[in-house]
Amino acid sequence: MNLFMKFIAISFASLLLTHVAVATNDTADEKIKSFFELVEAGKHQEAVDTHMTPEVLTIMGGKLKSIVGQMEGWGKAFGQSRGFEKIYAEKISSRIAHHVYVLYYDGVPVTYSFFLYKEEDGWGIISFKFNTEFNNLSRYSPN
Repeated sequence: MNLFMKFIAISFASLLLTHVAVATNDTADEKIKSFFELVEAGKHQEAVDTHMTPEVLTIMGGKLKSIVGQMEGWGKAFGQSRGFEKIYAEKISSRIAHHVYVLYYDGVPVTYSFFLYKEEDGWGIISFKFNTEFNNLSRYSPN
């Protein structure tokens, strides 16, 4: 194989590997959408286990079981999930973002606030909280 053909083969392989790496690098919105799809399917523990960064899972340990239990309880108490919507997103730095979503149930909407951290392989949730208090949501309104 001549030098030019080797160069073309190496360039193509490099381009292919770059494409694969980029394809697996989730955006923050994709990470949260995937989280909510699991929550809506009743897979609360899986949503937390697969979307929180491994370091946070280690640090939080048993506290996350309580959080997952509350998520499951609210899901049962509030009825069928009717979708979710992003109401706010802020890029705090090149690797930290804050997103606020509303998860709509039959009985009541639940607000989720996420902080995400961009690692080499994509975004991971480092912190989230949820509640039914809406008195501060107007600060996210564009008007």
